Amino acid sequence: MGRRRVLVWLGVLALALVGATGGAPAAAQQASTPTAVGTGGAAASVDRDATRTAIEVLREGGNAVDAAVAANATLGVTEPYVA
Repeated sequence: MGRRRVLVWLGVLALALVGATGGAPAAAQQASTPTAVGTGGAAASVDRDATRTAIEVLREGGNAVDAAVAANATLGVTEPYVA
């Protein structure tokens, strides 16, 4: 019983350590993650038109809230039946 309990705890510890590191060293994760750099802002959505609308709002001097509202309104038109 004692040996089995030790093996179980070692297994739990090993899984916790692998989960904490993501299964790969931090340097390898950073190297494979692309970095986006910009100066004028950024926008992302599930729809190309909504993203373009948000970027256009930012280019015309709008702030992040303006861009988000514009993107959401565009999504209401381009994807009206999604949740």
